[in-house]
Amino acid sequence: MMEEIILAEESIDEERMCKIFFPNLAFFQDLPKLTRFCSGNYLELPCLWKLKISKCHVLKTFISSFIFGDMRASSENVKSTCMPSLFDAKVAFPKLERLVIEHVKSLNKIWSEQLQVDSFGQLTLLSLVSCEKLMNIFPFGMVERLQRLDKLQIWNCDSLEEILESQELGVNQSQAQKATPLPLLETIICLEDE
Repeated sequence: MMEEIILAEESIDEERMCKIFFPNLAFFQDLPKLTRFCSGNYLELPCLWKLKISKCHVLKTFISSFIFGDMRASSENVKSTCMPSLFDAKVAFPKLERLVIEHVKSLNKIWSEQLQVDSFGQLTLLSLVSCEKLMNIFPFGMVERLQRLDKLQIWNCDSLEEILESQELGVNQSQAQKATPLPLLETIICLEDE
C-alpha cells in the first residue's frame, strides 16, 4: 500500500526535509491508498491550479510532520493530538483554482485555521463528494480568502453540519455577522442519494 508520494529516509538530514518544492506540478488525482502526500515541514506547489483527490479512503492530511521516530509514537500520544486537517500552514497552493475531494471517507477537517498567506485565494470551485465524516467546510477565518469562489458543490456528505464554521473559540455572533460575504458565489449545490 502506498502511504506517501515522497518517503523520507532516516539518513536524510532534517534541513533537506524542511522544504519540498514541486515547481512544475500542475495536476494529480486518483491515489486510492494514499495516507499523506509526504512527510516534512513545508511543501510548495506553485503551479498547481487543479487538484482532485479521489478515492483516497485513508487520507487525513496532505503533509505530515511525523518522521520515523515520531511515527512510532504510542497510540495514546496520537490520540492526545488534535484532529489533523487536510491542509495547514505546512503546504502552499498559491494558484489553486479548482479543488475536488471525493470519496475520502476518513476526512474530518479540510482546512486548519493557520494557512500559508497566499494559499487558496484563487479558489473558484470546491466540490465535495461522499466525505462521510466531514462536519464543516470552511473555518470562519478563511472567508476572506474565498473572494473568488463562485461554485460550491456538495454531494453525500452525511455528517456535514455547517458550510461556514462560526462557533470557533473567540468568534462571537457580531463578528460572524460582519464576516466578509462571498461576493462571487453564484451556485451552491447540495445533493443526497436517496
